[in-house]
Parts: sequence; structure tokens; C-alpha cells
Amino acid sequence: MKKKLTILFAALLVVVTAAVVIGGCTENLKQDAIATEFSDVVASNGGMAVVYGNYLYFVNGYAGETASNTFGEVVKGAVCRVALTNGVPSGEAQVIVPKNVYGTDKTYGGIYIVDDYIYYATTSTELDGDGNPKTSQSVIMRTKVDGTDTSVIAEFSDHTVVFKVVEGKLVYIRNSAIFSVDINNSKFPETTVAENILTDYIFGEEYLFFMNYAEDSTTDYIVKVYPLGGGEVKTILDAEKLGSPDTNYTFALLSAIDEGENIRLFYSKTDDGVNTPETGVYSYLYSKDGFAFDKTKEARYTLNSTGTTNLAYTDFYKAGDYYLGLSSGKLDAFNADGTRVPGSDGIESLNISGTVTVFDVETTSDAVYLWYLKDSVYYRIRILAKEGEGYKFVEDNAYKIFSASCDSSYLAPEKIGSVIYYFNSDISNNAYYYVIPEETTSETDTAKGKILGLITEADIVAAF
Repeated sequence: MKKKLTILFAALLVVVTAAVVIGGCTENLKQDAIATEFSDVVASNGGMAVVYGNYLYFVNGYAGETASNTFGEVVKGAVCRVALTNGVPSGEAQVIVPKNVYGTDKTYGGIYIVDDYIYYATTSTELDGDGNPKTSQSVIMRTKVDGTDTSVIAEFSDHTVVFKVVEGKLVYIRNSAIFSVDINNSKFPETTVAENILTDYIFGEEYLFFMNYAEDSTTDYIVKVYPLGGGEVKTILDAEKLGSPDTNYTFALLSAIDEGENIRLFYSKTDDGVNTPETGVYSYLYSKDGFAFDKTKEARYTLNSTGTTNLAYTDFYKAGDYYLGLSSGKLDAFNADGTRVPGSDGIESLNISGTVTVFDVETTSDAVYLWYLKDSVYYRIRILAKEGEGYKFVEDNAYKIFSASCDSSYLAPEKIGSVIYYFNSDISNNAYYYVIPEETTSETDTAKGKILGLITEADIVAAF
């Protein structure tokens, strides 16, 4: 009898020990509500900072993949909030989501606020066999804007997942497939939208553009569109629609510019015909009502995709009545039909030279300004002036607005209204901001930015 009791006790001990281990892997995700003014006004989703009503929610610095990530203990990398006064941060920041926001997607991988919830990617706190957190694994979570109701939506074995959140849906891409998660259902059921997609895609505000191979082919591409809020996948560009069903086409998706009831999609095209006569850069203005394609309305921007005069454009931006094609530090101006805007060397161009990042095209009542980042310096240049009902190109000098050491390992700097937000690599990648002066001239003050969030004691010691 004593032997049986010993065995029973040992079995109970194993069960209790297992429960403790399992319990150690389960975070307590509860915290008290933080007084919040709820709002329907949201701006700049998908970056390091999001405007929500009279608040700015932001990622409080870049902590990296291996940082501690226990709910309630995280400060650096957490989602913080600060009040906005006339669009400028004011007052003291406070932690809203004490989790380390982390990912590897630099284009769409920031935070989103949809229907009063913050959506974000973070590292897993599940323990491996040695008792260490599996930080190389990713978790998508959400927390209400007042800090309550934190939930796990999906978990992945690495950080390669790319996602975007719109009302009612979280759409993500992983392992060459597209999935849609119903975020109105607390169980977060998901459906498969498309499989075997190619690596080229564009998340727009309302639509996802992507590509598949044509049936029984590995050389013929098909361009498709999927409404992020739900709906059917449609083929919008292929050999059949181009009127050459026996030709193989490859496409590269460059930019998608939302124009109200329409979307202008920019893409490069290569055909396998003799001397590839259709190779070049194109755009098509699709109506959101049906996405029909008419070959006669396709706009061609280059005769070839590369060369000394017909350059390889990587991005396009709308500026007034025109479109600017970016290639090797040069912005060429086109009309909507693809014809070049006359200028020196046959085309109106803005020569920036070097590697640049265009982060805003600003339209005011009398001009259009281009904002760009080059060698950690922010510039603003007037490129168009209002003339009657249209615009004319002007030749102004670029003004140096702000110089800072910005870390873009995860999230790039961004401009929201009159403020630039960034991770300051000189101060251990903590969150900073810079208020752009109302009047920018060649004498614009380039003073240091200001601390946006909360800096840990360790970073204060290291940086100051």
C-alpha cells in the first residue's frame, strides 16, 4: 500500500510540475484600463506612429528581436501614447501596450489602429527546451487603445509574415499564400485567399495587388487584385487581356496610387516576342468598380525597361497633374498618358543623385513639394507652382530641413503633418521627433530632435 501511495505522489508531483512549466509559458495579459478619449479619427496606419483622435500612439524605440518581452515589464519597444496639441506631441508619454513590437517587414510592418484596437507584431514568449524564450518566432496580437483586452491573433515560426489591417480584416502573406483573418470574431478564424503567389505584391489602402503564374506555366504571369475588406480575387492583367494569348509576359509591380474612385497601377512588362517589342514601364487607371482593362488605354512610359535614356523606374508618385518616376536618384515627369513633360534632355527631371527615399509629396494651395531623405538628411523642394487650373514646373533649390541619425532596421522614419518621427540611432534607437518649422528656407534651423517617449535607465546611462 505504501508503494502505491509513493507512486501516486510521484505522479501528482509530475502533474503539478508540468502545470507550473506550462503556466510559466502563459503570460498574464491583463491590466487596468487607462483613461482614454475614444475616437473615429485615425491617420497614418502601418508605421512607427499612428494618430488616433487627440493622441499619438507610437513604438517606443527599437529594442530588437532578443529583448525581454514579458507583458507588463516592457518599456523600450512598447506601444506608448502621448497627447497631441495642434498635431504636435505634448505632455508625458505613457505605456499602453507593454510588449516589444518587432518584425522584419520595413514596408508595412508597423502598428495599426482599427475600431479602437492596436494591432502589432511581437516576439514569442514561449520557452524552448532550455527555458529560453523563442524570440525568433513571431506573434500578431491586438490590444484595445485603453490598454485592455489583449489577445493573440496568430503565431508563426519566424518573422517573415507581412500583414495589413483594415476594418474587419487582418490580411497577411506567408509561405507564398494570402490569408484573411476575421477580426470581428474573437476566435479569429482565417481563410485562404490565394496560394502559390509570386514574391512581387503591393498592399494598397483598400486592395492587395499580387501575381500568379498562368496555368501550366512558369514563365507567363497573371496580375490579380483582392479587396482587403473581403471579396473575390480578380485577374486584371494577363496575355488574354493584352490581346496576345500566345505570348508569355512577365510583370513587376511598381506602385499603386489611389485616386478616389480609381487606382493607377504602375508596372513593368516583358514579352517573349521577337526583339521583345512590348518591354517597358506602363500604367493603367483601373476603376474600383470592376477593374476592367482596355488595352487601348494602357499608358507606356518607356520604350525599354532599362537603358541610358529609358531608365528602370522603381517607384512612381503623383504630383499635381503629373507623375514622377524615380530611378537612380532622378525623378522624371510624365503626363497621365505616359508622354514626357518637355524639359532639358527631352524630359522635365529632378536630379537628386544618389540613393534617396521619397516619403511625402505635399500639395498646398499654391504649390507641390517633394520631401525626401538622403544620407540621413531630410530635404524639401518645391517642384510645381499653381498656374491657373493646373501646375507648372519650377526650378528651386532643395532646403535642408533636418539632419539626424535614423535607424531603419525595422521601421523607417515618417512624416505626419508637420512632425517627423524616427528612431534615433545616436540615442540607442529610442523614439524621437522633430517639429518642422512653419517657414522653411535655406537658413532653416536643423536643431536636434526631441525625446518622444520613455527612455530606460540603461539607455540613459549609455547615451548621456
